[in-house]
Amino acid sequence: MQNIQREIDYLDSNVTRLREEEKEFSEELSGIQKSISDIAKEIAESDKRILQLKSHMDGLQQRQSNTVTAFGGQKVLKLLQLIESNHGRFRSPPIGPIGAHLQLASESWSVAVDFACGGLLDAFIVSCHKDLQVLRECANRVYYNNLRIIVYDFTRQRLIIPDGSLPTTEHPTVLSVIQSENHTVLNVLVDQGHAERQVLVRDYEVGKSVAFDHRMRNIKEVYTSDGFRIGLRSIFWSFSVPRGTPGTIIHSSGVGNQRKIKEEIQSPGSGVDSGFAGWHVVRFSRGSVQTILPPNKRPRPERWCSSPAEKIAELKNEVDGIQRIISEKNAQRRKLVNDRSNLEQKIANLKRKREPEERHLMNKKVQLEDGRRATAENNRHAAVDTTELEEDIKEEKNNIEQKELSLQKTNVKLTAALREVNDRRTAFKTFMDSVNEERLHFSSANDELDLVKRKIDAAQQEKTHYEGVMTTKVLPDIKTAEAEYADLQQRQQEYFKKASIICSESDMEALSHVAGSTPEQLSAKINRLKQRFDQESRRYAESIDDLRALHDKKERKILRKQQLYAGFRVKLNVLISLIRQFNEHLGKKGISGFINVDYKSKVLSVELTMPQDASRDTVRDTRGLSAMLLITTTFDMHLDPGGERSFSTLCFTLALHGMTEAPFRAMDEFDVFMDAVSRKISLDTLVDFAVAQGSQWVFITPHDISMVKPGDRVKKQQMAAPRG
Repeated sequence: MQNIQREIDYLDSNVTRLREEEKEFSEELSGIQKSISDIAKEIAESDKRILQLKSHMDGLQQRQSNTVTAFGGQKVLKLLQLIESNHGRFRSPPIGPIGAHLQLASESWSVAVDFACGGLLDAFIVSCHKDLQVLRECANRVYYNNLRIIVYDFTRQRLIIPDGSLPTTEHPTVLSVIQSENHTVLNVLVDQGHAERQVLVRDYEVGKSVAFDHRMRNIKEVYTSDGFRIGLRSIFWSFSVPRGTPGTIIHSSGVGNQRKIKEEIQSPGSGVDSGFAGWHVVRFSRGSVQTILPPNKRPRPERWCSSPAEKIAELKNEVDGIQRIISEKNAQRRKLVNDRSNLEQKIANLKRKREPEERHLMNKKVQLEDGRRATAENNRHAAVDTTELEEDIKEEKNNIEQKELSLQKTNVKLTAALREVNDRRTAFKTFMDSVNEERLHFSSANDELDLVKRKIDAAQQEKTHYEGVMTTKVLPDIKTAEAEYADLQQRQQEYFKKASIICSESDMEALSHVAGSTPEQLSAKINRLKQRFDQESRRYAESIDDLRALHDKKERKILRKQQLYAGFRVKLNVLISLIRQFNEHLGKKGISGFINVDYKSKVLSVELTMPQDASRDTVRDTRGLSAMLLITTTFDMHLDPGGERSFSTLCFTLALHGMTEAPFRAMDEFDVFMDAVSRKISLDTLVDFAVAQGSQWVFITPHDISMVKPGDRVKKQQMAAPRG
């Protein structure tokens, strides 16, 4: 029995040792697995960050080719092309995207303005509901389904916001940092986005002070330069309660009370069946609370970036850095995976060693129990009273259990005490660190105080020195100068009285060019002027009045000539216009000509080209420009086969009509003696001229007018032939 017990103790110690080693390896394995999981999460976050950066780079690269893509991507380009091709369907061309029509006063506010305006920067503006439907149809054709369209009056002038409606702060607003040449865009940002009430600040602390501490008027939200939104918001909390709940009015302003009420209503003992068909919705309001929202986790490309190439280079460097970190993390993960495999192998080996030992231990325990039962069977016949011993054994066991229980409680208290000691040590260390920092700050403050005291002493010494210099040197000179100034002022008054007797001050002001001259200089100048006056009087006997009368006469004559020449210029312009229109009408049949005057050679030449002529006939006058050259061309009705004379008369008449205004005009038998070609050209010329003039014309002709096409402004009426 004793040998078996020793073997059991030996096996038990081996099994316990193996279990402890296996537990240590398992704890180490769980730590490695946790590290692998953390590294995998970091790698996943880094991959997500790389995707975001690459998306950001793609957006910036698109902006390099076209800045409009920053407000809608490639879809907005397709939409703009489709709008251009369907511009005739719009009453007024749409404006958009809004962000493409804005410029920032400073690029430092680009992120804040982007988060403040949000999706409003991608929106389009139309003038009526019909244009909205057409634009929505165009957007659907390019699969731009979530396009925001705003209907606004394009004729509305720029909104003038009174000072009482603006935020009472020195910080800029969204409206003050944006610029646009289109007043409609700014009006929409004010009406739809409240741009005049969104305040921009540099950092979080300033924004919190503006939004919460000062309680300024007319502030909707505050945005920091990095995209944080700060403001007051109303918070509502609601939940459903079943119909049939006792009719109690529930009021609560705290989340804890709301949660408590909800738990009481939904508790098992409340008599409320969770599967009840009808439910009420209870809603709680917490009023306005301070709300601070961080920027969107999904960053947008910087839409107003002035140098996309530099930003793309920065993003590429950041991507390279993240990829290097991912490579390092992958190397760490591979090493941890190898360590995990080794630990799993060690745990499996320990398990293979432990299981045979446990089976052997169980067999030995069974043998020991069998031996004890056999011994008890043999000793059953011995009448030995072991009752007291058994009671003592039970009592000792109870004592041992109580002491073990108290030992466990003591261990728990000891653990808590050790934890509290560690916390106190950590707090004491933190306190000592803060004390040391304050001591350093205090010592630096003492040094600054000593330096300030030394500066004050030096300044006091300088003050005493300069006060002494002022008393001994400066003040006597000032008093002497003041006495001299008083003496000079008195003498100046005396001289002024004497001078006023000779010449008044107003006369001297009129003679400003002689100011500062001495009496001798003035006398000499007066004598010279008298001599010059005598000389000029002898040279020019005429009086100034005669010269002025002659000057006025010449001016009146010049004015009459100018008026006469102005009338001639008007008539000349009219004649030039008449000649130009006459030549244009003649040119429709191929008739052209011009007069060339060579003033140097004193030669006048006339060139005329008819439609049937291939060359020009030139008439020259070699007798000079002083003689009159009269060219007379006589057309006989029987010798005018093409009707050139009638066509020329028609062209001249149209030229005169083009220079006059009349609501009603008529022409009769204008195409007589014309052949078919001349008649067609004449009819086309008349119809085009009448349509362009816009006045009412009546043309009467006995000839065929079938070649004239009727239209909205051209009416044809053919009368019946007269009966003979």
